[in-house]
Amino acid sequence: MRRPSFHRLVLLILLAWRGTAAAALAQPQTVVKLEPRAIQAVAGESVELRVAIEGVQNLGAFQFTLTYNPDLVEVEAISVGDFPASTGRNVNPLGPKLETGRALFGAFSFGEARGPDGDGVLAVVALTVKGSGTSELQLEDVQVVDVSGNRIPTQVEGGSIRVAGTPVPQSKAQVPAVATPATATPTTSLPLAATLTAMREGRDKPDTPSTPWQEWAIVVAVLAGLIGLIALLARQLARSVS
Repeated sequence: MRRPSFHRLVLLILLAWRGTAAAALAQPQTVVKLEPRAIQAVAGESVELRVAIEGVQNLGAFQFTLTYNPDLVEVEAISVGDFPASTGRNVNPLGPKLETGRALFGAFSFGEARGPDGDGVLAVVALTVKGSGTSELQLEDVQVVDVSGNRIPTQVEGGSIRVAGTPVPQSKAQVPAVATPATATPTTSLPLAATLTAMREGRDKPDTPSTPWQEWAIVVAVLAGLIGLIALLARQLARSVS
C-alpha cells in the first residue's frame, strides 16, 4: 500500500485544524429579540410585546431601550418576564423610564442560585396603538451580564408594528394585571452599570470584564490544533531522518 506523501499529510492536518477552529468559532451566540417580530393591529387596540433571549448562560441582569414612533405607539406598562427568576434568584426591576419614543427597562437578580441558561422571556411590554401607519420597533443599548457582572456579547433583533383600520375603544382589561405601571417611580435608576455592585454581593471586581468562555474555547481549540500539527511534523521528520 502506498504511503501518503509528506506534503499531502501536512495538507490533511491543516484541513483538520481549520475544521476544529471553525467549530469553536460556531459557538451559539446570545440573542435578544422582539416577539412577535411583526405586529398588525387596529388603532386603539392594546398589544402585548415580549422581549426574549436565546442561548444565554448564567443570566444575572439585563437592560434595553425600546424605540418606536410615538405618533403610532404608546407604552402603557412593562413587567419582568418569568425567565430571570426561573432558577430561584430574587429579581428587582429597573424602570420603566419613559421618554418621547423611548422606553428604558431592565432587571437585576441576586441570591445563591445559578442564573438561568437557555431561552426565555425577559420582559413583557403592554402597548397601545393609535393613528395609522407603520412603526419600527428597535432594541437599543442592550446589555446582558452574568451573575458576576461580566458582560455577555449579544446579537439584537428588532421588529415592526403596522396600524390600520378604524380605531376601537381601548379595553383596560387587555392590559396585563401583573405589569408595572409606566408612571411608577423606578426601583433603581438606569443605567444598568449602577446596579452591578449589588449583584456582586460585596466582592471587588476589576473594571474590565472577564473574557467570555466562548473566546477561551477558541483559544484552546487553536492551541490544540497547533500542538497536534507540530507533533505530527516532528514525527514525520524523525521518520525521514531514520
